[in-house]
Amino acid sequence: MSKISNGIVVNGVFEYEIRPEYYIKMVVSLQNINFDRPTATYSDIKEEYMEKLVDEGIAGKPNVHLKEDPLAYSLMGYEMEGNVIEYRTDSLQMAQKFLSIKSDGVFKSDSIMWIALTNEEMAEYVKKAFENARQKAMALAKNVGKKLGEVILIEDTNPKKYMDGLYQTDNLQKREYCIKAAFEFI
Repeated sequence: MSKISNGIVVNGVFEYEIRPEYYIKMVVSLQNINFDRPTATYSDIKEEYMEKLVDEGIAGKPNVHLKEDPLAYSLMGYEMEGNVIEYRTDSLQMAQKFLSIKSDGVFKSDSIMWIALTNEEMAEYVKKAFENARQKAMALAKNVGKKLGEVILIEDTNPKKYMDGLYQTDNLQKREYCIKAAFEFI
């Protein structure tokens, strides 16, 4: 950013609701059950798990985004036979339901959410964040005996699509759209 000699630089923020798509991966593997069920096969534990998914209304329906990812399992380096089952949904309730289903040999690998903004949303959010920045700048200018002049710069580095991990429950519904704005003093 260029040096502002007679002006002010402020951050503008607008909080918006998110509509993410959740991606949850569960590992189905013999890796952790050899001692509890020494005669179990991968087919046994996978079949038991899939039956539970059907019983809970997650599998066996059209348009359910459930897929196997053997490459992801191979990359984990486990020695025993297994696979990764990925579930995609735009419903937090269904994501929670999928995570709550327990079965022998099944454990969580990864839980993320993808958030995508449209061009129209980004235009609306930058406008609202700019208004927040302008109000802050006006208050600061008044405090130092100045008036706010022209906009010198607006910096928006918000991504159009981004991923976030599902590790905490305090950030599942809203995000902040942040910009930087510079104004001259008059």
